[in-house]
Amino acid sequence: MPDILVVEDNMVNQRLIGFLLARASYSYALASNGQQALELLRASTYRLVLMDMMMPVMNGYEVTLR
Repeated sequence: MPDILVVEDNMVNQRLIGFLLARASYSYALASNGQQALELLRASTYRLVLMDMMMPVMNGYEVTLR
C-alpha cells in the first residue's frame, strides 16, 4: 500500500517527484488529474497527498474541497 499520493498532470514533474520519493524509500501512487485522485482517495488511505493545484478535469482546489 503506497504511503503518498502524488497528484500531478505534468509527466516531467511526475518522474522527478517519483525519483525523489523512491530514492528516499517512500512508496507512492500517481494520479494525473483531480478525478483520478478522488477515485484513489476513495479506494485507499494515504499518509500524505502532494497535490498540483492547476490540472485538467478537476483542479486541486476542488479536490481538496471534496
